[in-house]
Amino acid sequence: MDKREMLDRLAANGDERLLLGRVWDKYEQCRRRNLPEGTGFLSPAEQAAAQRLLNALSVTEGYAFWGGYDGAQRRQLWFLPEWQEAPEEDAVRVVRASFYEEDALTHRDLLGSLMALGLTRETLGDILVFPRWADVLATAPAAELLLRDPSVRTLRAVWQQGSVQVKAAEGCF
Repeated sequence: MDKREMLDRLAANGDERLLLGRVWDKYEQCRRRNLPEGTGFLSPAEQAAAQRLLNALSVTEGYAFWGGYDGAQRRQLWFLPEWQEAPEEDAVRVVRASFYEEDALTHRDLLGSLMALGLTRETLGDILVFPRWADVLATAPAAELLLRDPSVRTLRAVWQQGSVQVKAAEGCF
């Protein structure tokens, strides 16, 4: 079965077919160049589709799903050369967004504000919200964008009039 036929058979729709094509391309690039290759962050459904593709290709090793911490919901798929056992430490970066507890920001508020900055869902992993801060897991380029200006950022909260002040800083687990 050729690549086109396999993608048609495995994909539930056109978007999933594009995703699986990108995953397959990353796999081939890693094998050809002997360098690690990673996808953007994938939803659980996208991860399942990627795993179906890997199973169909009989790929049983040389890859890892990684979201920055054990149990992450949104994870990148990394294809690893033989000399590498795990994704690089900085494959997923943490940006801590601090705010006042009274502001009670939600996951939805933060995700909307981040996307308004021009970030795509593919560049953003889990967003872990706590009473006075949120840890945003992101690709290195997305984290750099958020950290480039260390001054206080203003995020427009969906549920209220006005804005909430949020300070972004490098975080860690």
